[in-house]
Amino acid sequence: MVDYTGAIKRGLKFSLQPKRWSAFFILDFVFLTILLFSVSGNLIPLASVLVNYSFSSIAFSSVFMYVLALLIGLCVWVLLRLWITGAVVYQSYKEKDFGKSWKVSKERFFSLTGALIVITSLSLISNLVILVGWLLSIIVSLLFFFVFQDLMITNKDTFLALNASLKIFKRKPLTVIIAWILVTIVSLVIVGIFSIPLLLFLLNLSGVGASSLIGILTALVFSLETNTAALLLTGVILLIGIEISQVFALKTQTEIYLQVKKRRLF
Repeated sequence: MVDYTGAIKRGLKFSLQPKRWSAFFILDFVFLTILLFSVSGNLIPLASVLVNYSFSSIAFSSVFMYVLALLIGLCVWVLLRLWITGAVVYQSYKEKDFGKSWKVSKERFFSLTGALIVITSLSLISNLVILVGWLLSIIVSLLFFFVFQDLMITNKDTFLALNASLKIFKRKPLTVIIAWILVTIVSLVIVGIFSIPLLLFLLNLSGVGASSLIGILTALVFSLETNTAALLLTGVILLIGIEISQVFALKTQTEIYLQVKKRRLF
């Protein structure tokens, strides 16, 4: 029988350690800072192009290059985050091997990337199905709930790990569903608690009384620029909560995976 309560407790204890979530935080903070400054500096010009339909060759080239740069940056962010994810999963298995976890994740990076591509592709295809797409996407998440754990702990290749996760679901579907629900609920609660300061800050923003799109965007940018310190502080608090919830989910998944596979936790 799976000890869900124990897994959640150990997941919370593990996730509150700064060294477990700090890599996620640094990466996301740098990426979001660059994105924020990029968007705030180009938001009004881009809105002007879209609203006025002034798609000259120069305007189109500018928009295209901007979007292309964002996509490249997004790909880099996803790959770096995947590397960190692999390391945290390995740390969840062997907590004392913090330094070694980064090397192990690097060695298994191509397998992690392959698994991510397969799962993401299946989720996107599932979401294209009208009405039940969201349900199919959840099913995909359940089927491959333990893929990263199997990759990092047993060192299988991508397709063997995908198949192993499928076998776990076929053998113990109720265990996987309960684990998914519990991890999702606790993760959302963590994010919700850490989002309260930012929500209060946004509710107190003023000056968004313009009627046009450009006027609203201008007022928003001005309000944010004049309250940068508060925005930064509340944003950092929320970001920490997101990273803690991510680490909690990975640790709890690993704990439950180890119980299902009856492996020893070091």
